[in-house]
Amino acid sequence: MRRRCCSVAFPFLGGVKAVSGFQRKSMLMPQCKRIDFSVRSFSSNSRQSFIKSSEYFKNRGLLVGVSLSGVAALSLSLIKQPSLNENELFTASIASCDKYEFSDARSRAQLAYEKPFGPNTIADAVEVASPSLVHIKIRIAGPWGQEGHASGSGFVIDSSGLIATNAHVVQRSENVIISLSDGREFNAKVHSMDKHTDIALVKITDILSAPLVPIEFGDSSELRAGEWVVALGSPLNMANSVTAGIVSSTIRQASELGIPQRRTDYIQTDAAINQGNSGGPLINLKGEVVGINTMKIAGTGGIGFAIPMETASVVIQQLKDTGKVVRPYVGLRMMPLNKHIIARERRIAAKFPAGISSGVLVTSVTAKSPGEEAGLRAGDIIASIDGKPVRTIHDITQTMGYDIGRTHEFQVVRKDGSRVSIRVTTRGAIL
Repeated sequence: MRRRCCSVAFPFLGGVKAVSGFQRKSMLMPQCKRIDFSVRSFSSNSRQSFIKSSEYFKNRGLLVGVSLSGVAALSLSLIKQPSLNENELFTASIASCDKYEFSDARSRAQLAYEKPFGPNTIADAVEVASPSLVHIKIRIAGPWGQEGHASGSGFVIDSSGLIATNAHVVQRSENVIISLSDGREFNAKVHSMDKHTDIALVKITDILSAPLVPIEFGDSSELRAGEWVVALGSPLNMANSVTAGIVSSTIRQASELGIPQRRTDYIQTDAAINQGNSGGPLINLKGEVVGINTMKIAGTGGIGFAIPMETASVVIQQLKDTGKVVRPYVGLRMMPLNKHIIARERRIAAKFPAGISSGVLVTSVTAKSPGEEAGLRAGDIIASIDGKPVRTIHDITQTMGYDIGRTHEFQVVRKDGSRVSIRVTTRGAIL
């Protein structure tokens, strides 16, 4: 049976002060069947305070719920058993935590994340993230004056009205309308975008009567293949849609998808991502965004891709701060080598270095660039960077990341077959 609940935002600091504080609160809520409060830590002092305060409410027929704020969303339900001593009482309260219902969505999701998968695990995660979900409606002007419409998804990243989405969703927009999951609509404009990662920010231009709810960022680097994820968005204009699936692969390189120009890897998932889902959040079971839904492979069911937040968060922060993304610049034109290219090069140039089976060939070096100043030359074959083997251009850009002014060590094979180490310090450039 569902019990009436009173949430008490009273830190559990200990002693008589805590008990008297709860007494004052309870007098204002005579209809409560349960008292909920949070504990910052469960030290020996707070444990004793829990015992004293819970005894007070237990003797008045109330059920006590406790969540550990900042430690774990663990619920403690107190059973009315006066015969228990303190240690038994403490143990019984933990053992009975399954009987407790959280009133706070984020606490429910955290509890579900730390416990076995249950019937409401996905629903609890969705409830956490859905206030930050947006439906993006766009008016597009055609080349001959005709008007078209498109839509996509996004999520709130700042309470002032900043929205993250895909660049391809808004890149041709003339007018942007943002719809929240509660039905409110706002006018907006494109704030900034980065086409290399397909990430854009949209800013609400209307005056907000209340701050928006920003989504919580999760750590995509902690994802594992087989982990449950949930895709939120507006596929085919059907707002606030939810699909669930697993992480099929934590790293799918852009070159594998035929888009080597993209400066990001992708999370592969079988959670359905359809037209209109683009820009929406891919969340974990805590309701945190771990990826930006971006695309699917045409003609397939269950092969979708999302930009990991490990990359997206860096791009979003730069766009938010400066409206542009500055990347490390070396000044090289490069070509990845494979056995077919190496065989062709050997037919063309008899002096092609022996013993090469992979790497990246430097085809040209820009004058006065960091690469030229460090001593890199056309014809060099990059074998490794910072001790990591190089087989593709992606290996180089991934290692350099977004740090400007950082020095990297390139191991290269020269035309004469000699191997040299060259240290290159990057400069910033808007590419």
